[in-house]
Amino acid sequence: MWDIENGETVAELKGHEASVWAVLAYDKDHIITGCADKHIRVFSSGGKLLQDIPGLPDVVRALCKLPPNHSSGAAFASAGNDQIIRLWTIDGMEVAQLLGHEAFIYAIGVLPNGDLVSSSEDRTVRVWRGTECIQVIFHPAISVWAVSVCKDNGDIVTGASDKMIRVFSREPERQADPDTLKAFADSVQASSIPQQTASEGQKINKETLPGPEFLQQKSGTKEGQVQMIREENGNVTAHTWSTAANQWINVSRHEHSIDAG
Repeated sequence: MWDIENGETVAELKGHEASVWAVLAYDKDHIITGCADKHIRVFSSGGKLLQDIPGLPDVVRALCKLPPNHSSGAAFASAGNDQIIRLWTIDGMEVAQLLGHEAFIYAIGVLPNGDLVSSSEDRTVRVWRGTECIQVIFHPAISVWAVSVCKDNGDIVTGASDKMIRVFSREPERQADPDTLKAFADSVQASSIPQQTASEGQKINKETLPGPEFLQQKSGTKEGQVQMIREENGNVTAHTWSTAANQWINVSRHEHSIDAG
């Protein structure tokens, strides 16, 4: 901790055994930290360790303070590489888990009404009310690295791996014009190839892909086989073979709902 006037160190919070990914100044008496050693620690403002929450499944990347009237009764939230948002009391008791993300969670924040927002390497920002996900906003990018909330009007700001910063609003008068909204939806749809396929390093030439008739004429050769299809509108969709169902299952990201402002 630093004195903002003269830049001098006033306290050191010691005990971490790996990189510290997140620091939350909870109030004047508590500082909470998240670490790559899979611990969350709660310190006093003087640097004394008050709580050590060990044994998390993976790296803790993000922390945020919850409003005092949060329905879960929790004081703060954490998230990280285990794809789960966890809600905690200030004395270190886990009270809830928010499940839905499919990759690392990089950032979390709180809307003025108490809803949580989170961003992830699964290409989404998700909005949570209580412990339920109420909205998924897909991005035309591999990762959504950052999410922040305007405390005055509840706008959500995201930063993604496609070098774009986007602002989303629930207020109709602040939302983009129809052409801009359509362009965003189209860009999400065009980038809808599943992440696991991209991670395999495949370079896809759309012109050489089969059309939709392939799915009716050919069966897969093994469970989980992925087949790219060039749709009639020029988009590329991905399908995986289900041996149990004896059919191709569409697994393209744009099969999920998109709600963007």
